[in-house]
Amino acid sequence: MHRFAAERVSALATGACVATLALSSGAYALTLPQIELRLASALKVQLHQKYGSSEPITMVTCTLAADVRSGHCVAHFTIPAKAIRGVYQMRETLNLVTHTATTKTLSATCTFAKTGKPVTC
Repeated sequence: MHRFAAERVSALATGACVATLALSSGAYALTLPQIELRLASALKVQLHQKYGSSEPITMVTCTLAADVRSGHCVAHFTIPAKAIRGVYQMRETLNLVTHTATTKTLSATCTFAKTGKPVTC
């Protein structure tokens, strides 16, 4: 199991993203895909700051529930020194009252980049 797989991550960087969720009327309304994109972008920045360049985050995608209170994110990363590609599966919980988000890493899976065979993260 990867050293970050069970770690709970404080999602302070997504606070600004969640703050935009409160703007739900008039010209400031955001569509669900726009919210998902902003959350994914903020989460990618946060993960890069947390894990550094030794495991670069290459892509983050998020899918939120229709009520915009919870969702699922997938972050792809690499470990260049070992030629490993990996994926974090994460659960997002958004609080529209306090404008905060919490990310919990559910799992991490890794494969050898050249063969695609599973390896221990």
